[in-house]
Amino acid sequence: MIKAILFDVDGVIFDSEKYIQQAYYNYYKVFYGKEIDYNDLLPYVGTGEAVSIRGLGESLHLAWDVERDKAGIYAEYDRLIQGVLKPMPGVRRFIDNARRAGLKLALATSADRTKLNSSMMATGLEPELFDSIVSGDMVVRTKPDGAIYRYAAGTLALPNDQCLVIEDALSGHIAAKNAGSPGLGVTGSFEEEKLILSGADLVIRDLSAFPSFSDAQQFNDIFESMCLEFRGRTVPGKLLDAASKVIENSYSPYSHFPVGAALLTQNGGIYSGCNVENSSFGGTICAERGAAMTALGAGGKTEFTALAVVSDSEEPAPPCAICRQFLSEFAGPDMQIYLLSRTSGKFRHMNFGSIMPFTFELKSLN
Repeated sequence: MIKAILFDVDGVIFDSEKYIQQAYYNYYKVFYGKEIDYNDLLPYVGTGEAVSIRGLGESLHLAWDVERDKAGIYAEYDRLIQGVLKPMPGVRRFIDNARRAGLKLALATSADRTKLNSSMMATGLEPELFDSIVSGDMVVRTKPDGAIYRYAAGTLALPNDQCLVIEDALSGHIAAKNAGSPGLGVTGSFEEEKLILSGADLVIRDLSAFPSFSDAQQFNDIFESMCLEFRGRTVPGKLLDAASKVIENSYSPYSHFPVGAALLTQNGGIYSGCNVENSSFGGTICAERGAAMTALGAGGKTEFTALAVVSDSEEPAPPCAICRQFLSEFAGPDMQIYLLSRTSGKFRHMNFGSIMPFTFELKSLN
């Protein structure tokens, strides 16, 4: 049951991405004599100015200073937005609906409070609309670390799995999953599939595409219905469908516990496998490793970006410890995990890092 909404700000609440990008362009050209473009900024979208200033400084070999550069960029941003900055479509209606429904609301931005204040003053959006406001200068680790969303949920006295994160940035969705929150993605900064593979449970154009609601139960029903439809027609649905088909081939005469799995590789291939048991139990191959071996046999060493596992247990079954270690050889912590029970219909979504926080890794001595 979702009881709170945690909003990212730039690209979600305000149509501000183009202005902060222009502020960077102007500042770096005037102060450093460097012409930068969107591709220079793309790796840092959603991570906050401290991260982007360090990253740009190192890549461009500049004598950068975080506080000085932030002050210059924010001053230029404030100048650019006067009289032109607007809330994103549907934002005020969504906020009013959520307040009327009794949902708690928080802002969680990687930017400093200085920039947030500029945006709110330029648009007239009242801080009092939100139960909590968390900015990047209030946490040590910004997105994609989950700290900012854990902190925001804590200020509302709620667990993260009851707080829906609304984000437009890949780093923000990774942060949401790292914190244990479901995610609603809005397009604009990134395309739909990239948002999905960063952790979004649902992707819409902007908040004007979310239907009106008047109470918390109605909101949850709408969100769950939209997620189910969205999941069925996008990457998670394709993986779950492949896993559901291959589970019928399971050879599990001893445990009577059939499992099907499907992996998505970085190049877009989908490979499936089922569990194959052996009377010598050590010879048993799990569905997840079966899918991985199929993928590796078809394409050589590759990187896995998403995994679906289908089982018949009441609670959806996650990969076992051996499979997690095996997969860690070919997958990073941001790999998306989709779990489905055919028996109960229960669905779980998390990233690989949340179920495999520590991996055993051999280091070369050379």
